[in-house]
Amino acid sequence: INAEYGGNGRNGVDGRPGSPGAMGLKGDTGLAGNPGAPGNPGGPGAQGNAGAMGRTGAKGDRGAPGSPGSPGSAGSPGNDGLAGTPGAPGSRGTPGPPGASGTPGKDGAAGMKGDRGFDGNPGRDGNPGARGNPGSPGARGEDGASGQGPPGPPGNPGAAGGPGPRGPPGAAGIGGIKGIQGPPGDSFNADDCPSGAPGPPGYPGLPGPPGANIQLNPYIMAFHSQTTTPPKCLDGMTELWTGYSFMFMDGGAGAGKWAQNLGDPGSCMREFKPSFFSECTSTTCGKSSQRHQSAWLAIAGDKNYMDNLSSYVEMSEIDRYISRCVVCESMYSLYIVHSDEDKPACPATQVVQTGDSEEV
Repeated sequence: INAEYGGNGRNGVDGRPGSPGAMGLKGDTGLAGNPGAPGNPGGPGAQGNAGAMGRTGAKGDRGAPGSPGSPGSAGSPGNDGLAGTPGAPGSRGTPGPPGASGTPGKDGAAGMKGDRGFDGNPGRDGNPGARGNPGSPGARGEDGASGQGPPGPPGNPGAAGGPGPRGPPGAAGIGGIKGIQGPPGDSFNADDCPSGAPGPPGYPGLPGPPGANIQLNPYIMAFHSQTTTPPKCLDGMTELWTGYSFMFMDGGAGAGKWAQNLGDPGSCMREFKPSFFSECTSTTCGKSSQRHQSAWLAIAGDKNYMDNLSSYVEMSEIDRYISRCVVCESMYSLYIVHSDEDKPACPATQVVQTGDSEEV
């Protein structure tokens, strides 16, 4: 590093007083004086003046090494050093991984025409050529000498003859093998086909078997579901109609009241009409002037349903709360047996249905 001397610094502050110097060497003995007369005993003398400074002493021995000083403050950065000499070449590095595939190069220029190749092997024989046309007849030869000459060369083949007559029929061929199944045909709806012409009247049928006994007085009865769905007839019965469960009508003062047995067909009205009571005189019938009411069997529900049932229902929604019923025709009669204790026994007939009796 090239460094330059700096300028003179400022005078430092005065140092502290130095420590007392070492005691000088003893001086030489003076000359002997004349004997004096005995003097009176003197009093204590005053303190003498300080002696003159002694001569500088000899150089002392080398002192023990001092303790290491504290680190100095960081110096200011030096100037840039001279450029170093180039280092020796490094050792050869290990081979790197293969590089990625390069993009295809451009097509090179067309090469020069190559030399003539070797002769190839002989090719295969070609197919026979078409038959040539017959040549024209040669000129007539000169008359030969008398006598029979040698046979002449064979003449050219004649032209093809026409088709011969049809031959007799050949023997019957053997039956062909079964063909493969064809693809499915297009589907169609028989109802889309046009109707055919009416067929001729059929022949009279055979007499039928004897008919069963006919009961002229069948039993007709009603069943109620206490839901908005009509019940089904029992096995062996025929359904006649379904409707709404009607109980009784209150015609008001003078008109009286009448009720329907829920087992009779009159308790199953085909339509729900809250007012269907009319008054008739000897000449006309019209709407009753009396206030009247109708009672219908309601649908069943649990206690929570009944407690929350509104006391007033809109007329357009009232049929949602009316029980449904069905009227059935039966060839046998039904009997209902009640008991105020346990379920009673059925008479010596088939049990159809059991349940709880309720006073209406």
